Amino acid sequence: MGGGKTWLESFIALMWAIERPGSSGFIVGPDYPMLTVQRDAFEARIEEIVRVNPGLTVEDLVKINRVEKRYDLFTGSTVWLKSATDPDKFRNFSIDWAVLGEAQKYGKRVHDLTRTRMRARMAGMGKMFISATVDGQNWIADMRDDAALRDDERSACFLWVSEDNPHVNREELEYAERNLPREVFLREYKADRHAGRSRLFENLDELTGGVVDMPAGSQGFTVGVDFGKVRDFTAIAVLDVATGTFVHLNRFQGVPYAGADGVYELVREVWKRYGRGFVVCDTGGPFGTAHGDSLQNDYGINRLVGLPTSAKRKSGPIENLIHAFAARRCRVPDEVVMRDGSMTRLDCATFAKEARELMTEQRAGYVRYTHPVGGHDDTLMACALAWHGRSSARRRRTAAPGTLGRFARKQPQLSRYGASR
Repeated sequence: MGGGKTWLESFIALMWAIERPGSSGFIVGPDYPMLTVQRDAFEARIEEIVRVNPGLTVEDLVKINRVEKRYDLFTGSTVWLKSATDPDKFRNFSIDWAVLGEAQKYGKRVHDLTRTRMRARMAGMGKMFISATVDGQNWIADMRDDAALRDDERSACFLWVSEDNPHVNREELEYAERNLPREVFLREYKADRHAGRSRLFENLDELTGGVVDMPAGSQGFTVGVDFGKVRDFTAIAVLDVATGTFVHLNRFQGVPYAGADGVYELVREVWKRYGRGFVVCDTGGPFGTAHGDSLQNDYGINRLVGLPTSAKRKSGPIENLIHAFAARRCRVPDEVVMRDGSMTRLDCATFAKEARELMTEQRAGYVRYTHPVGGHDDTLMACALAWHGRSSARRRRTAAPGTLGRFARKQPQLSRYGASR
């Protein structure tokens, strides 16, 4: 708030209209009241040009049609003001660029429809500027994260706060800081997207860290594997089913999947070391099912549960782990004393960091669990997958003869990877 978004939107729209003679473009606002503010800002930019050029008039630069919300500039370019309340009306236009203002107030469909109207979009020439605050709908953050992940050179992202604007009223900032709730001020004036977020994991300080002995009389272990994608980390977690203690937890990056020193071989070594229990692996993404097939067919892991960790499906395992911490049913130590006296060190610090940074975003019909930009949740997800396999391991151990096949048929992912054998 007060950062100058509307000023920048109008400036960019006018600059593109002048730089590209004969072009046409949209200025899109969330509703008609906001569109009036954007209209005034755009006309103010034109009047600024007139003020610094004696002899010029507004009529020399632009012909204004307020009924059609249209501006015909002296360069032959046309600027249209459009409301996001009815994006289907965009279909009758062909444009070269677009400025989407206050984009957090409307859905990605507005963005998608605007892109379809760009004449040069297939040649990569269409330009789009999107401005938004940190609250509201999060498709803008998803696009930013996706562009960063792909190293998309055609996209550029930047963030600025209210005090970065040299023209902002400093007294207004001080008044807002004194009188607004702290989290509201941080979000609206400091662009702190995570301000006011409550911690999802309870008892985290109590149930992480320290040294524990390998549980005696263990009734089995489950292994959770979250496979890294592109620059992500791969994480492996091992859970003692009886006590809820994680006895192995590490992550690594840049290791190939196959090969003598690859990820699959590391998973098999951990699986054999901890009693050949259930392995629950991430089968989401383009290579998801290939991971499960390779572990079973090429590496002999025959007790495998494949779980596609899409945005919707990963919420179940994470919520189960959150409930386990709330009920004090699991623990992530720093080190485990093995039965032979050796020490196994766990990456507990990374898990605790990811658990503290975990946050929720409300989506259409479901809650999405996510993390800050540049952060990771690989270790957390591996633990959630191992905890998810705990119920499978217990049911396998206590099942009466002939019941496992019925259980596997109820869970297609188990049947797919041969858990019913």
